Amino acid sequence: MLLTLRDRGDRRDVVLFHAAHDETRIIFRQELEALRASVALDIVYVLEAPAAGWPGERGLITADQIAAQLHAWRKTKAAATVNKRRTALMHLYTVLDGKALPNPVKDAPKFPEPAPAPRALPYAVIRQIFKVMPESRSKARLRVLAYTGIPPGQIATIHPTDVDWRARTVAVAGRQKGKGTRARVVPLTAHAVAAFRAMQRTNAWGPCSRTVLRRVFLRAVHRVLGPDVTLAPYVLRHSFGTEVYRRSGDIRATQILLDHSTPQLTHRYTGAAVDPRVQAAIRSWR
Repeated sequence: MLLTLRDRGDRRDVVLFHAAHDETRIIFRQELEALRASVALDIVYVLEAPAAGWPGERGLITADQIAAQLHAWRKTKAAATVNKRRTALMHLYTVLDGKALPNPVKDAPKFPEPAPAPRALPYAVIRQIFKVMPESRSKARLRVLAYTGIPPGQIATIHPTDVDWRARTVAVAGRQKGKGTRARVVPLTAHAVAAFRAMQRTNAWGPCSRTVLRRVFLRAVHRVLGPDVTLAPYVLRHSFGTEVYRRSGDIRATQILLDHSTPQLTHRYTGAAVDPRVQAAIRSWR
């Protein structure tokens, strides 16, 4: 993973907790130290039986050490970002040690998160963004995201044979995120069919770099909305959910199309939409 970050020139900050019995048993120490020059890497060595004078951490990796790192991240990062890192670390311990052994991450703090603000773009703006975006495999994938709401990770698993052009549907594998979801068949609008045609035309099937997707999308966003606007491609999924709810007023249908496990998740996506029943009530006064 660290070598991949180096090769891609990815400067996201990384903290590595490296536990060992003593200083002589720290594996790949020279290689890790060399990576500091090309990766934003902070290494915390924790030795179980260090020699006298060892300046670093001692014993086993504890909840206090993890908590200290979480608090350090919280100074510069959103609570939701830090909590996601905490969750990932807790799952890693579970995978490595199993559920029977103590998990030090469980005693580390979880930070309160503010209610997420509604995030969605009007489709008139989305069309302008695509208009200034050069034709490419990334654009085709982004169009599928915008007109189906299927996350990038699942788009990468779709094969040409999964698209039924006659029935206007696509078979999508289940998600591994969170509790996971089952495989499903998603109906396609005319815009979604056109987006998959673009994938077919550019041979955009298979895995893709999310970094490239973000770069292509943000470049087009800056051309349309200005250089001070920062948006991630995932706003297209939020926009799809908002538009589905705006048109249908059906939270359950929106939940199914977004492949959410609970309606509470779906409400995050529909916050930017005005309930069609409210719109109808207002129009009746005219």
